[in-house]
Parts: sequence; C-alpha cells; structure tokens
Amino acid sequence: MSKSLILQNGKTRQISENDILENTGSFIGNYYPTTTRLIISPCNSTAFVNSNIIANTVYALPIILEKRFNFSELKINVITANALSSIRLAIYNSTLNSYPDQKILESGILSGATTGVKSFIFPNTNIQKGLYFLIIVSSTNLTVRGFAISGLIPILGTDLNLTNQGLGYSYTGSITLPTAFPVSNIITNIPLPIVGIK
Repeated sequence: MSKSLILQNGKTRQISENDILENTGSFIGNYYPTTTRLIISPCNSTAFVNSNIIANTVYALPIILEKRFNFSELKINVITANALSSIRLAIYNSTLNSYPDQKILESGILSGATTGVKSFIFPNTNIQKGLYFLIIVSSTNLTVRGFAISGLIPILGTDLNLTNQGLGYSYTGSITLPTAFPVSNIITNIPLPIVGIK
C-alpha cells in the first residue's frame, strides 16, 4: 500500500509502507508517541503560562521533526473565551534560512466561544524530517495556553549583536492564511501560544 509523502519543498511523491518502515522503524517514527502525546515547539520548562494573542496577528511557532512524521490533528487550549472569536491553525514548511515558507495544511474555522481544548482533525498526512512552523491566528483577542519566555529554546538563533533570541515569527493579517508566508517580524520577548500536533 502506498502513501503520499509531502516533501519539505511542497512537492508530493508516492512511497510504500515498507519504505516508511525501513526509514523510521515504525509507521509514525520512533520518536513520536502520537497516540498519547502532542509535539510542540522545543522548550525546557515544565510550567506553561497564559498567552494573550492579538486579533488578526498570525503567529508562527517552530518545530523540528527528526524523522518522517504521519500527523492528523492540530490542537490548542483556550483559557479565556471570546464569543466572537474564530481561530485558524496551520502548518508551513520552511526555507533554507529557517523562515516559514509554503502552507502545507490549514484547519477550518474553530470557535473560541468556549474554553478548553480545540482540535482540528484531518486525513493522515506524511511529511519528511526538517524544520516546520505551526500557525495560529484568531479574529479577536484571545487567551490560550502558552510557553513562558524563559522556557523556550531559541532555535531560530539570535541577532548579530547577540541581544535578542529568535522564538518565532508574527505579522498582522487575518484568519485567511496565504499560500506563501509573507514578510514578518521575529518574536523575541512575549509568551508564545502553544499549538500541538499529533
């Protein structure tokens, strides 16, 4: 049985289940207990905080996949609800200079009208190892579960003066996400929202 594998350049090729097993050790990869845990951006803190996301601000959160990955769900946790809030989640691949590039998949509209975990489930999608970005945007201000600044690992490096670490990217847009990620600002000093993938 063959599967469609989305490569990091956005192209798709067919691979067999044997090919997946030979290259990952299991169909979903040795490092990803995806039935019970979510993959999130790298952090070294056990404590999460509240993250106040701004209306129509698109946040891009880096994740590193060490092996091919078969995923089918994106999740967030709404802490303070907003009856008017519409939320969209997505995943983008990256350019060679660690910047969000092309959209791989996006969710439908999720409601932020109630608190708790919000999920978007979709058909299993295979992506190869590499750097990717999990995306969240809300039509209104919203409080969600987030990372403490001190707990985030700056895998996007630092500026040339070694003063500000790179934690993610953001830009002012809308819940209609573009195919290609636009010019945006590096995030250095705010608690970032947590988007989980499994």
